[in-house]
Formats: sequence, C-alpha cells, structure tokens
Amino acid sequence: MPKWFHITISVLLALLAIGFSILICGKHHWGYIPCAAIAIVLFASFYGFLRLCFWAGAKITFAYADAFQKHVRPRIEVEAIQKYIA
Repeated sequence: MPKWFHITISVLLALLAIGFSILICGKHHWGYIPCAAIAIVLFASFYGFLRLCFWAGAKITFAYADAFQKHVRPRIEVEAIQKYIA
C-alpha cells in the first residue's frame, strides 16, 4: 500500500472519529475530555477494522494467486505444448 494512501485514509478516519465524537458529545452535553476519549476509541476501532480488511484481502488475493500458479498455469502450458506438438 502506498504511503500517501495510508496517510490519506488515516486522516480521513481521524476526521470521521472526531465528527462522530462531536455528535455524540453534543447530543449528551458532555465535555471535551469524554469527547476526546470517544474520538480516540473510535479512531482505534476504525483503524483496526481497516487493517483487518486489508489483511483479509491480502490473504484471499494471495490464496487465489497461489492456486492459479500451482494449478491453472501449468495446465494452460501443457495444453499449449500439446497443441504445438499436435
């Protein structure tokens, strides 16, 4: 993942967490300290979910790429060789 993409997503998640915490604290008339704590917890949750999604996506992608290299590509090469010989 490019560094600029990682930084952009992190900034957007931080803004999203701050916005949600402001809405929650404004609704319940809480102060700045609970609002900051909520923002930190929300950002950690959003960022953890993002990392989990990228990890799962990488696992699935590598599994399909490995299966393609082990099973599909050799079969295609064998068929091409048999067609060339025949």
